[in-house]
Amino acid sequence: MPVSNKVSNKVSNKELNNKKALITGGSAGLGKALVEELCEQGWTVTSLDLKKPKGKLDYTFLKTDLSDRTVIDQLPEKLIEHGPFDLVIFNAGISATGKFEEMPISAYEKLMIVNAEGPMVLASQFANKGLMTAKSNMAFISSLSHYTGYPGAAVYAATKDAIAVYAKSIIKPFSNLGISVSCAFTGPLKTEHAVRHSPKNASDEDRMLPQEAAKLILPGILSGKSKVFNGYKTMAIAFAGWLMPPVVSYILLKTVYNKLDKNVF
Repeated sequence: MPVSNKVSNKVSNKELNNKKALITGGSAGLGKALVEELCEQGWTVTSLDLKKPKGKLDYTFLKTDLSDRTVIDQLPEKLIEHGPFDLVIFNAGISATGKFEEMPISAYEKLMIVNAEGPMVLASQFANKGLMTAKSNMAFISSLSHYTGYPGAAVYAATKDAIAVYAKSIIKPFSNLGISVSCAFTGPLKTEHAVRHSPKNASDEDRMLPQEAAKLILPGILSGKSKVFNGYKTMAIAFAGWLMPPVVSYILLKTVYNKLDKNVF
């Protein structure tokens, strides 16, 4: 059952205090960066995550297990008092890396609920139960793996592909409700989660800071763009994956899959 933990600090911008945002997975990585950026802009933010947030920001934290389908089904009703929302970003995501055949099915089941099933269920419920304002924005955080695949994280890639196709499919029907739908495709980020799922001694020099990524994708989401990328480099990699899938798959096999020394889930 979600528990509210509210911490406050002064924000520099008060112009948007009547705007409300909901971010899933807002305690770390890109989600935390999105929460921080929105708070700086004056938004009233609600964050859903399992772990308590670090640092002091002016937002509401609701402890939520997004891998529990029962919790997910109860969320819309519990969020009524915090909405309606002008912006919802389904950011929460987990991974499972290693040899596909050695992974326990339970790890994949949990991954599919957090990354795909949960956001799909909640998006539908939010639209149907009045949790989104008129002219609101809804966004899903997918991955470059939608374009490139991900050897060593096949089910993760499948969930990110599923959420991208889902987002594309609801653009028109949701627009009739006054909700714009975006899907963000982020490249490798410098996060603790990424380190945990990367090969041993892998360099993070080419990874973007989540704070930078948040600043790059938010304008596109708020303007209602259907596809959003965190920079031109990410767009170039996505194009390469679309144009030359065998080549990109081979590169990922050599640089990622062949270097994985353990299963992480």
